[in-house]
Amino acid sequence: MQFDRISINSAICHGQACVKGTRMPVHQIVRMLANGDTVEDLLREYPFLSREDIMALAQRILDSLRLASRPGTRSSSSAGSIGIAFDEPGITSEQLLRNADIAMYQAKAGGKDRFEIYRDEMHAAVLARVAQERDLRAAIHDGDLLTHYQPMYDLDTRRIVGFEALARGPAGSPWASPANLFAGATDAGRLPELDWICRSAAVRGALAADLDPRLALFVNVEPASNQTPCPDDLADIITIADRWPIVCEITERAITGDPGGLLATVEGLRHRRRHVALDDIGADPASQAIMPLLRPDVIKLDQTIIADPHGASTS
Repeated sequence: MQFDRISINSAICHGQACVKGTRMPVHQIVRMLANGDTVEDLLREYPFLSREDIMALAQRILDSLRLASRPGTRSSSSAGSIGIAFDEPGITSEQLLRNADIAMYQAKAGGKDRFEIYRDEMHAAVLARVAQERDLRAAIHDGDLLTHYQPMYDLDTRRIVGFEALARGPAGSPWASPANLFAGATDAGRLPELDWICRSAAVRGALAADLDPRLALFVNVEPASNQTPCPDDLADIITIADRWPIVCEITERAITGDPGGLLATVEGLRHRRRHVALDDIGADPASQAIMPLLRPDVIKLDQTIIADPHGASTS
C-alpha cells in the first residue's frame, strides 16, 4: 500500500471496526502501514485470512482513510492505493511482493483511492512501459532528437521575422509526435531534462545555420523546467542564446495546468529579458482569463478560432 495524499491523526480512529478474522481495528492497521510496516507483517500473524477477507480488508482501509478526510475531522485530505497479490505455486516471496507493487501502481494509475489485484497482463504492461522509457531515455541522450525551424512571416511585408524551433523525436518512433514525446517525458519524470535539452538543441541549430541575430527565435518552455536549474553541460550553449531575441513559448496546456507556477515562470523569464508567447489560445476559454496577468508579447491563436471566428466559444 502507498499513501497518495495523507496526514493521519486521531481522526482516523473513527474507523473502529475490527477486520474479520482478527482483533485488530482498521485504524490500527492504517497506523501500522503509515509507520512503514507492510500487510505482509500483519498476515504473518493471521495466515488464515481468505482472499475475500483480504479484499474486504483493503476496502475497509480505503474507507477508513476516506472517512478521515471528511469535513469536521482533524485530518487533511488522505487517499491510498493498494496492490494485492495472492500466493501461487512456484512464486517466491520476492516475486509476490513485486506483483503486489505492480498492482499498487496500477491502482495509482487507475485514479488512486482504490485497490487492484495482480494479473499477469499487468507485468507485461510494466515491461512494455520500462522498454518505452528506455527508448525515450536513449532518444534524449543519444542525440536522436531533431529540431525543425518553422519560419514566421510579417503578413504585411511578407518578410521572415523569426523562426520557431520545433522538437521532434526519432522518425518512425512513438516519440516523433511532440505530444507523445512530452507526455512520455512527463510520465517518466524527465520533462525538465527534456525541455532543457530541446532548448539547447534549438540554439545549437540556430548557431550552426548562422541565424541572423535580428530574427526572433521561438523556443518552447515548460514551467516545470524553470524550477530545475539548467544542467551544467548545457549552460554554455544556453548562454549563447542571448545573441538572438528569444521568445519563450508557453502552451495552453501549461496555462491551465498550474496557473501559479506559470505566473512565477513568466516573471522569471522577464527578469532574464525574455519575451513571452502564449500558444494555442482559444482551445480552452479558461486560458483567456489569465492573459491580462501574463501580459504576453505574442499571442498565437488556436486553429478553432480561425476556423470558426464567429462561433459561440470564440465570441
